[in-house]
Amino acid sequence: MGLTPRLWPLEIAHQRIERAYLKLALGIIVGFILFVFLCWGGCRSYNHFEARHLVRRAAGYLSGGNVRDATLSARRAMQLERSPEAMRIMAQAAELSNDRMALEWRREVLEDGPRSTKDLLALALCAFQFNEVAEAEKALRLVPSDQVETAPFQAAAARISEAKNNVTEAEQHWKRACELDPNNKSDEMGLAFAQLKSDVIAKRNSGRALLEKLRTDDKLRAPATRALIADAILHLENTEAAKTFAQELQGYPEATFADRLLYLEILRTTKDQGFPSYLTTVENDAKANPITLASLIAWMNNSGMALVALDYVREIDKAMVSKWPVPSELAKSYARLADWDGLERFTKDGRWPQLDFIRRAFLARSFREKNKPEMADREWAAAEKEALTDVRSLEALERTTVEWGWTNEAVELLWQMAKTPEKQVDALHSLYKHYAKQRDTQGLYRVLSRLSELEPTDRVVRNNLAQIALLLNADPARARKIAAELYREEPGNGTYASTYAFALYSQGDVTQALKIMNSLSADQLQDPGTSAYFGIFLTAAGRRQDAEPYLVRGATASLLPEEKALLDRAQAASASQ
Repeated sequence: MGLTPRLWPLEIAHQRIERAYLKLALGIIVGFILFVFLCWGGCRSYNHFEARHLVRRAAGYLSGGNVRDATLSARRAMQLERSPEAMRIMAQAAELSNDRMALEWRREVLEDGPRSTKDLLALALCAFQFNEVAEAEKALRLVPSDQVETAPFQAAAARISEAKNNVTEAEQHWKRACELDPNNKSDEMGLAFAQLKSDVIAKRNSGRALLEKLRTDDKLRAPATRALIADAILHLENTEAAKTFAQELQGYPEATFADRLLYLEILRTTKDQGFPSYLTTVENDAKANPITLASLIAWMNNSGMALVALDYVREIDKAMVSKWPVPSELAKSYARLADWDGLERFTKDGRWPQLDFIRRAFLARSFREKNKPEMADREWAAAEKEALTDVRSLEALERTTVEWGWTNEAVELLWQMAKTPEKQVDALHSLYKHYAKQRDTQGLYRVLSRLSELEPTDRVVRNNLAQIALLLNADPARARKIAAELYREEPGNGTYASTYAFALYSQGDVTQALKIMNSLSADQLQDPGTSAYFGIFLTAAGRRQDAEPYLVRGATASLLPEEKALLDRAQAASASQ
């Protein structure tokens, strides 16, 4: 039996010291880890608390109409914690600023959180605001069936029907919304507006009666009265009634300067004897503010009184006349009178602070109208260069060129705006409308290629890109893939079906193309554009007699040159039978 080695006291003390150091080291490590976790947890808790505080502050700013500070607070909250509440405020602020980024925020709310009915309806209304009717309809289709019979859903459906010019359907939705929520006067206002658009006199009378009722509400009396004035003017049924309503509107504390101009216009068009004295009253009141002064000059310009406007400002303090936006409206007065020498004198000297590019643009126009192209080009180049520094300046300059009919310059400015994050989608949509009007297929393809990158989930954009690409034979494999995907996603959509059928036809599969088209309803095939393609496919299959009525109807469609060429060939083949 062996003997256990004996430890001397010094060795025992050394081991105890080692164990103590080891425990101390482990304790420090564990403590540090706990400290890190506590800091991390505390930081997260602080960020969560601070983010919620910023969201509440942003909501307060928004309710008070302070869109700028609401956006800043919500953006800071997003940097700390990405929450649906902050994204909703970003969306609301963008909607108030008429910024299409609102759509992206509404989509992200639905992607990051539960798909609530409230958020789906908000997306639908947002899409409606930016004329994205297809997306609005898609959002409504996703609303649970048990939420369809609610006032908010019916109101959203009514607005979409109005966007599609379906007055009867819109009226039905508004009526149902009023039945579901009898105390909601905004829905009653929507119903009244819808009824005023009806061709049936009884319905219009019903809408007028409802507006008269709403005029008893202090919050709604002004818009209700404006609607009655517009209705009386539109139908020319009672100019005296329009005059009476407009006069009453002047007495409302919430009446605007625009309401005064409306009354002034009614007095002018009816040749009322009180027009000169009321014009003098408005002129005297407008002098104190550059916004009202510019509004009055704009009204004079549009009413054929540009010479009166120039004479009127001679009596006003020059300091007030030099304040924006008065100079721009006065420049328009010279242009209305075709006084190009006067316009040159007015814009040649001096500067318009922050908006000097507009002055240079007007000067360029005066030179162009006086057949001085070199001077005009120089001033226009300077105006464009100055506007490039800010997207709002580009937008203002583009609106000006549209008013003048300077199409080439307007298109060039839109492409410049398409490079800016804030306005690129709006600019591309405007370019799409321009190229569609010009029947410029290449231009449409260029726009759609950009839009598909910015809005990759937009089915309408994807479908149009596939269609145009197939017509131009540009990357046809990708176009066919997109068309097939869209058809699988929505086989009942006539537009997507005809694009997919065209994709099949373009690679020689006429039989399958006809099978797809035959799956559509008779009403869908009555659409001129769809009829044109169906007639082309039938002709290619040798069914020329069946194709003839569809080719005839298709000839009434608004077709691109490449589509027209396909239709012409089909008609020629049918005629040669």
